[in-house]
Amino acid sequence: MGAPKRIVAAASLIAGLAVVVASTSSSSAGASTASSSGKGAKIAFACATPALNSFYAPFEAGAADAAKQLGVSVTYTGLSAVQSAAAEAQVVQAAINTHPAALIVCNFFPRAITPLIRQAIAARIPVFDTGNNAGPAAAAGALATVGQNDYLGGQDAALRMIAAGVKHPLCVDQVPDNPDVASRCQGFAAEYTAHRLSVKNLNIPTLDLKNVTLQISDMKGVLSADQSLDGMIELGPEQGPAGVQAWTEAGRSNPGSHVATFDMSTNIANEIRSGQLMFAIWQQPYLEGYLPVVLATLYLAHGYAPPGEVLTGPTIVTKSNLAIVKTALAKGQA
Repeated sequence: MGAPKRIVAAASLIAGLAVVVASTSSSSAGASTASSSGKGAKIAFACATPALNSFYAPFEAGAADAAKQLGVSVTYTGLSAVQSAAAEAQVVQAAINTHPAALIVCNFFPRAITPLIRQAIAARIPVFDTGNNAGPAAAAGALATVGQNDYLGGQDAALRMIAAGVKHPLCVDQVPDNPDVASRCQGFAAEYTAHRLSVKNLNIPTLDLKNVTLQISDMKGVLSADQSLDGMIELGPEQGPAGVQAWTEAGRSNPGSHVATFDMSTNIANEIRSGQLMFAIWQQPYLEGYLPVVLATLYLAHGYAPPGEVLTGPTIVTKSNLAIVKTALAKGQA
């Protein structure tokens, strides 16, 4: 299956940015201040950390690589144990208080973070958003959003599962308070509804977020109670393998024809290769760490006004294109 046009367009943009980045790295060395140039600028990156979820390790790696290549200073701080609106707001507020040359945020909880984006902009701090859907941050004045359109990702996943014959799946949301994650199930359900089929949702209790064993129990309980469910999709890297285990423990067979996931990890790649998972929706978190640093640097160095939304996904990963993903995983870039 060829790459969707939206992914091809993003790849073209990334290639073009690489040329400008090289120019920035070499030409801005003589600029007088960090506030008016990219090189040497202090950029604050407020998001989350691998202590919360393995998904964020490539975020940090991408940000660190971009900082090193461009000669800028990136301070990456994030959530460690609890993913909530209050916790994220505290991290973003702390970043604003350092008065950086630019601010990168993950606006996972718009009601809490959007006002802080406006606060930063009022303080003349340019803001870039990453890792989520563009709408709320763009409305608040963020210069660009890097990430995946999760609603489209849900639709793409549904089309793939419908084609495989899954008629009544379970969509498992491990962070129901995060509207971007929720939109994955929304897009998934909308596509099923358009095909006159139905989806059942399971919202994992917040207290179970850090305990995969409890999440497996939650999924297994629903699968055991509702035998009409003939498929399942998870929305995170830990949840994919957990879903395979829950499916099997619930007495179901052949998860490779019935279970899929969002996001990527070494375990997920191995389960796709072995036929235990149908596919994964990959949003490229390395690029979600790397590209906003590039965009912030270009803005500070050249006044470059980036596009409003840079899509890094969704990309469907199956056995057919797994090799390139495994290469990225080996480099800590997936």
